[in-house]
Amino acid sequence: MIYKNKQVTQDTHMASAGATSPEPEKQSCRAASLLYILLAIIIAVAAMSSCLAVQTDTDSNTDSDSNRISIGDIEEKMIGDQITIRGYISDIMRYESGHAKALITDTSGQITVYIHSSSEIDLLMLLTDHEYLVRGIVDTYKGELQILPQNSADVSLISAPVFEKVEVTEVVDGDTIHVVDSNGERQTIRFIGVDTPELPKENKTGEDYALEAQAFANMLLANKTVFLERDHDDTDQYGRKLRYVWLKQPDIINEDTIREDLVSARLIEEGYAEFVHYNEDRKYKELLTKLESEAQENNIGMWQNN
Repeated sequence: MIYKNKQVTQDTHMASAGATSPEPEKQSCRAASLLYILLAIIIAVAAMSSCLAVQTDTDSNTDSDSNRISIGDIEEKMIGDQITIRGYISDIMRYESGHAKALITDTSGQITVYIHSSSEIDLLMLLTDHEYLVRGIVDTYKGELQILPQNSADVSLISAPVFEKVEVTEVVDGDTIHVVDSNGERQTIRFIGVDTPELPKENKTGEDYALEAQAFANMLLANKTVFLERDHDDTDQYGRKLRYVWLKQPDIINEDTIREDLVSARLIEEGYAEFVHYNEDRKYKELLTKLESEAQENNIGMWQNN
């Protein structure tokens, strides 16, 4: 009996030990399960957030696209609304106040874009016959609808500038050349923004520095490929095409590229020409007048005797 009791006691102890020993393992399993569930919840929440973010972006893009309309669909009831249009710029007008306006045209119509100087839009990158994306407020002026961009991001050039490529066949004088275009047609080009001294003609004596100006232009341009940029007017009273002449096609237009590659700027900077502008061709007026002042102050070229 004693042995039996001991055996029972031992069995009881073992049974008791067997009943209690698995408990930590169960708790560990439950903790692991809770951890996995928690991780699954975190992953699910992150996935939902990502989906919501994508949806928000999509909605934002949809809203932006929904504001882009054809010019022909702009109506008076839209006055005060912000819209986005896409089209080609033409008929650029620049004012002494620093404001500017231009026509923008798509396949459905055209409308005026009025750019206030306070918008800080870079007017140097406003190019005739180039495609732009324009965002602005619909407004009216003298009974006609127009678009008013609000800041520098509201007018963007769709692609890099592309000017007409021509071959120079003759340098007539300091500010006029003959060229042949891609169709083989001969054109006479009068540089915008400059006037060089006149060469001798029949019964007229030449002006001081005329030969030097022609020689400098010849050095820059003779038999070269150049690029033509139009401003506001197409031709002058003599039928010559009015163009800015670039030695290289600029990817961006700023003071550095103007000084280096715009022929009108080179002529003024080196003292071979003075700045002039006729009608509305005044795109580079601010910089060209600055270059003229520098040449005068430093007695360069034609200004050395003044």
